[in-house]
Amino acid sequence: MLYLSNKIKVSIGIVGIIIISVIVYFISNQQVAPPLFMEEYTTTLQMEHKENVEAENGDVEVEKENEEVQKIAVDVKGEVQNPGVYWLTTENRIQDALKQAGGPTERADVNQVNLARRLYDEMVIYIPAEGEVVEEKLTEILNGKISINQANEVQLTNLPGIGPSKAKAIIDYRTEHGSFRSIEEIMKVNGIGPKLFEKIKEQITIQ
Repeated sequence: MLYLSNKIKVSIGIVGIIIISVIVYFISNQQVAPPLFMEEYTTTLQMEHKENVEAENGDVEVEKENEEVQKIAVDVKGEVQNPGVYWLTTENRIQDALKQAGGPTERADVNQVNLARRLYDEMVIYIPAEGEVVEEKLTEILNGKISINQANEVQLTNLPGIGPSKAKAIIDYRTEHGSFRSIEEIMKVNGIGPKLFEKIKEQITIQ
């Protein structure tokens, strides 16, 4: 009976060890699971954050694009089929405005006009007839004012205090930075300060 009792005790001990091993294994698996879950959760959050950032960047790019490309009104005059005011964008050129106005007439001399020039708001586009000087006609249209966006060097020297060097500086600035957006912007040209601007501001326009 004593021998059987010891045998039973040994069996119980083995069973106990097995049970403890199973419990330890189960607990170990439970401890490993949370980190795996956290890793997947963190990855998901990172992906969602990346998608949100990309979406926000996309919105910013769209807003920036909308700021750069603006609707503008241009006045097309002279030898065109349908003179008038047309709505285009800052990305358009004079050629686009000419198409909107139905194209040139048979008398038009488009060789005097830079068709590749970019448009700006309130721009006056004059298409001359053959033999007509476009600069002189534009000055007449603009009530005698000189367009700092369209005048050549000779015309610019008609302004008080503007000699050949300053006229060239205006043309160079216009070539590098594009059309003047306001008459005040001419003060950014080298050699033209507030005092000189006061002398010429009533005689210039950006049209």
